[in-house]
Amino acid sequence: AMEECEALCSRIAIIAGGRLRALGGLQRLKARFGSGYVLELKCEAGRVESVRAFVERAFGERAQLDEWHGLKLKYIMSD
Repeated sequence: AMEECEALCSRIAIIAGGRLRALGGLQRLKARFGSGYVLELKCEAGRVESVRAFVERAFGERAQLDEWHGLKLKYIMSD
């Protein structure tokens, strides 16, 4: 969860499309990219429901399912 990342990490890397897009401290990245997060997942066949259950347990109401297309899930994560 993000709380663990905040407590354990001094720097965070953002990787998109297999490339490093940003690297820095949490506060610097939040200031640069705004508040909240988007979590996009591509699941293995037959695992979508278990992944959804995990996200709901791990993040609770902070994770709002925004899109669900086949094996792809997109969540809007609030602070």
